[in-house]
Amino acid sequence: MIAVGVNPYFRVTRITLDRGQGRVKPGMPVLAAAGAVGRVRRVYGDYADVLLAVDPQSSIDVVVPAPAAAGS
Repeated sequence: MIAVGVNPYFRVTRITLDRGQGRVKPGMPVLAAAGAVGRVRRVYGDYADVLLAVDPQSSIDVVVPAPAAAGS
């Protein structure tokens, strides 16, 4: 795990996972305990690059279930 101090001059632009071919595929979601981080952008050798959810090029499909009927 890598951590850094957050300040106005620092922005994470890339995350590389130490999971590669045979373990992850492009398009797979990347999740943390607090929620979605992004999705796998590309896989090469033993590593994979993540497109972060906060990246302007990112899009995440969401399904919102219909509310349950009253009295059920």
